Amino acid sequence: MSTYSKSLPWLVVVVLVAVVAFMWSNHSFKTAEKDLENVVLQKQLEQARLPEAQVQVSIRKAVVASGNVAAFKSTSSQVIGITAEVDRPNSGIKKTFAITLDPGQTKELGGIEG
Repeated sequence: MSTYSKSLPWLVVVVLVAVVAFMWSNHSFKTAEKDLENVVLQKQLEQARLPEAQVQVSIRKAVVASGNVAAFKSTSSQVIGITAEVDRPNSGIKKTFAITLDPGQTKELGGIEG
């Protein structure tokens, strides 16, 4: 028996193992890619199900004191309630404000309010 005929079965086995390993890793990569795509699509679906915000928020410099003032304007045709959470990074203070807005109403929140 020649060396060629003895090594041929081993060569076939090595090639088959390499092909199977490539297919398995490719399948694992595609599965992970699909999982990531599903997570992204799930997040987009959750965002699409949220009601559209009916409040416009703007920030301006305070006129009387230092700092900023946040203005909340309702674009709704109904009375709406919102919650605003304000962080003051320098002092570490965090406050939460409940705001009720009539249709078209604007309320401002600045240093005077807290």
